[in-house]
Amino acid sequence: MQLAVLEFLCGGGLVGETGDGADRHELQSLFQEGFGMLRSMIEDLVACGHSIVTVIDSEALDGRDLASLQSLADVQIFESRNWSGDGFLRHWIEAARKADRALIIAPEIDGELSRITHAMLESDIAVWGASDAFLQHGCDKLSLAATLPEEAGYPTTWSAKQWQAMADQESLSLAVLQRDGWVLKDRFGAGCADIRYFTDTLALQKFLEGAQGLSAPDPLGGRNRDRWMVQPWIPGIPASLSCIASQESGVQLVGCMGQSIARTESVLYTGGYGPLWEEHHDFLRGWVQSIIAPFDGVRGWFGLDVVISQAETIREAPSFRGAPSLGPLEIRLIEINPRLTTSYVGWRELIGPSLAEGVLGLSDAWASCRRTEKQVTFRVPSLP
Repeated sequence: MQLAVLEFLCGGGLVGETGDGADRHELQSLFQEGFGMLRSMIEDLVACGHSIVTVIDSEALDGRDLASLQSLADVQIFESRNWSGDGFLRHWIEAARKADRALIIAPEIDGELSRITHAMLESDIAVWGASDAFLQHGCDKLSLAATLPEEAGYPTTWSAKQWQAMADQESLSLAVLQRDGWVLKDRFGAGCADIRYFTDTLALQKFLEGAQGLSAPDPLGGRNRDRWMVQPWIPGIPASLSCIASQESGVQLVGCMGQSIARTESVLYTGGYGPLWEEHHDFLRGWVQSIIAPFDGVRGWFGLDVVISQAETIREAPSFRGAPSLGPLEIRLIEINPRLTTSYVGWRELIGPSLAEGVLGLSDAWASCRRTEKQVTFRVPSLP
């Protein structure tokens, strides 16, 4: 089949950002994740016998990485210096017109994933991935809070304005919730980009009232005040539940990968390890199905970022080689990623190239290729 695999950060999505490279620098970790997913998908689909077209920003990759992709796929070069705004999207649409299916690899940041998906669907591109309510609420962490079933265990969530008002009036109520600190994040963010951690209520109050706070002329890096939300930090083992969905096969759980998270004043995703808790695969699959049941448009690869623990006994993630058999798991949803996630880079090592066909709904052969005796670890920025 002729397939289009298009990645936002490598494929021109940064056109229109500041020309001094500041945005590229700030998104470096996401850039590495994006390129890792793009190259992995292309390699695997080619290994399965498919022809691939992609679009690459001329400023995005060095010569060696570009040559590597060109040896595998029809790489159309996007000369970003000659374009502005949505030029990359028009190029994507033209590149994908002859494709039997198209995969979009893009972050939720600023609503880009939703915007690109809708634009390509309106241009009759056969996009394979999330749509409708699943895409909408997966990309908006604040609206997600009102749509999830109770068993999701989603953290109590406020807009930053709501939290600040409550901190001024009901500080004792917040003190009960903030034992492990607070997280300030962009409701339309992706990954760990722009997530800030505060050890206590006073520290977050001070920030919100300070030079970058809600009353500042240029709040929180120039983003709209209504974009920011607050949640308590949830202790436990951070993990990602990777899934593939189609109308024919329903929702299938690929498995659970641990996430390596560094937490200081910011929160940084540094890679993954696993698989974890394979003895609880059926339990985890049932939990995932209950969480996404309210949503329409669940299709393709998606990930659920979660924190897993057993009551109050596990406070920090162990090495994956020593991960305990927990029995009943306590799972709390942190966010939905209605798109290809970086965990794919780890799962492909366990399952093989057929996993890529599963991502695009071409085959379910991947489900019988699991190599459970193997363990993997992958790091950012050293992704393939």
